[in-house]
Parts: sequence; C-alpha cells; structure tokens
Amino acid sequence: MFVRFAILSRIPKGVWVLGGVSLLMDVSSEMIHSLLPLFMATTLGASVIIFVVVLCLVLYGSLSYSSPSLSAQAYPESLVHHR
Repeated sequence: MFVRFAILSRIPKGVWVLGGVSLLMDVSSEMIHSLLPLFMATTLGASVIIFVVVLCLVLYGSLSYSSPSLSAQAYPESLVHHR
C-alpha cells in the first residue's frame, strides 16, 4: 500500500494541477451543454429552429474537433489545398 503512495508522490505538482484544471473544464463544459436549451428558451426567447441550428453547430464542432477522420470525410479532396 505504501508503494502506491510513493509512486503517486513522485508525480510533479504541475501534472496534478493540470489534471485538476482539465477535470473542472470538462465538468463545466458538460454543465453548459445541459443548460444551454433552458437559457436559450427562457432568457433569449429562442424558437425551436434557432435551438436546432445552434445544437447542430455545437455537435458538428465537437465531432470535427474530436475525430479527425469524421472531419476529413466532410471535405472532399478537391476542396482541400495541399502545399
């Protein structure tokens, strides 16, 4: 049991801080995605059409950010400029 604590204590403090910040950013991002429809409907008075457009933009942005293969399929080779 003490061996595990010895290994964990060798990890630099900066790694722990960055891991904590990353965790908090992930949690806040999930909170925003779940509260966005409520905010748009009550505060902004957005219609269903506007909400669907925003949702599609957010969904497409997260897919193209997380998966390069999906974003590569969205663009034909003729539109991609190679250097």
